[in-house]
Amino acid sequence: MNAVYLGKQRGAALFVALIMLLLITMLAISSVRQATIESRVTGNNALQQKLTSSAEAGLREGEISMLRVDSFATEPQEDCPADTTTLPCLLAGEPTYAMQFATAGKSRSYNPLDGTKPAANTGIRWYSKVAPDGGNEAASVNAEYGSATGFAGGNSNATAATVFYYEVNSQGKSVSLSDAVYLRSTIAKISER
Repeated sequence: MNAVYLGKQRGAALFVALIMLLLITMLAISSVRQATIESRVTGNNALQQKLTSSAEAGLREGEISMLRVDSFATEPQEDCPADTTTLPCLLAGEPTYAMQFATAGKSRSYNPLDGTKPAANTGIRWYSKVAPDGGNEAASVNAEYGSATGFAGGNSNATAATVFYYEVNSQGKSVSLSDAVYLRSTIAKISER
């Protein structure tokens, strides 16, 4: 009776083993695929952080450049001065929210006074403009009438001051890829006249 029972079971173990092998192979392929996707996501996050940090560095250089020189005496220009000058890259024209990095001569390469360089395979550019709604001369707050400068209107000892607002735009771009991060900040400069 044992011989007959074994004869009916031939091939069943092989079939079950092949099904198990197929399931294990599918699980392994799924795990490898998941690991590949996670690796890509991690790489993209690292690139975005690198580009954001680069664009932040461009903003800080632009802000320092605007605060370092007498930008009140600096007239906005059609194109940015050469990268080697200490003049800020202050562009003329109507304020716009469109970025101008694609136009030649409308932005300056990252070149801070401390000599730091951008990360490998990363380009940094920046430019500044008179902030929107600041008028032709960017004067938008008059301290004579009271403002955040602390000068109260009507005080004969108060110095007349005006706050000028400038918009600084920065781009951190991957040299080898088409990825880029764009950042914008507004700085205020107080002029005592």
